[in-house]
Amino acid sequence: MTHFTVQVLYAGYYSRHETVEAETLDEACVEAVEAANQSENWKVIDEPGPSFVYAAAEGEDVDPLENSLPIPRAHGEYGLHDQPQIANALQSAYRALEDPAGCSPETAKLQIRDALSILEVPLPSETSAS
Repeated sequence: MTHFTVQVLYAGYYSRHETVEAETLDEACVEAVEAANQSENWKVIDEPGPSFVYAAAEGEDVDPLENSLPIPRAHGEYGLHDQPQIANALQSAYRALEDPAGCSPETAKLQIRDALSILEVPLPSETSAS
């Protein structure tokens, strides 16, 4: 077996509400971040975020930031943000399979394919036997 040294992080969150005027939500987000960055009054949120893998390297007790291996999306920080999308896709697929009159099996298959692609899981071959 191979040894890996893995750096795991969790985010400690601080919060601040900003009220801004803007033409679009995108502009509002930019303005709010700029305003918040200029403030020293931030609220500490007691609960840390979920843990995720930041870096990993092959070997025992090595610096995982040096020569870091590619982190599978499901275990990295961005994989955490995919979870609601995956859940929605799988719930839609489940509903489609549960009520075929309301949705075609092809639609369910597309929903499952969406969830697998977010997870970066290879799709089973269309021709493989079950």
